[in-house]
Amino acid sequence: KALALAAAFQGDWNAAQSHLKNCLFLDPSNTEYLQRLGGLLLLDGSVNEGRHYLRRAVDLWAASRSSSDETDTSGNPVSSIETPHANQALFSWMIEYLHGAVAMSW
Repeated sequence: KALALAAAFQGDWNAAQSHLKNCLFLDPSNTEYLQRLGGLLLLDGSVNEGRHYLRRAVDLWAASRSSSDETDTSGNPVSSIETPHANQALFSWMIEYLHGAVAMSW
């Protein structure tokens, strides 16, 4: 991760992407790596590949949210990702991340 960040700050986005892909090889469920790689790829012009990694990050985030032990008033399990507020939070999170990625001075 440190190598990826150092490469990104030096402007070597290809090296940063390679290091993040290596990180994902070792920890494929790490949403931070998925987000960083997806953001770098989008900024570098690889929109479809960037969307792929960001979608995986969202899917993992949604899966972790839906596995919570929330129940409704009848005691039935409720998937928090199905509520409008959860979807809004999900997309707000993605917008904030992408805005931060674009605003950073690489």
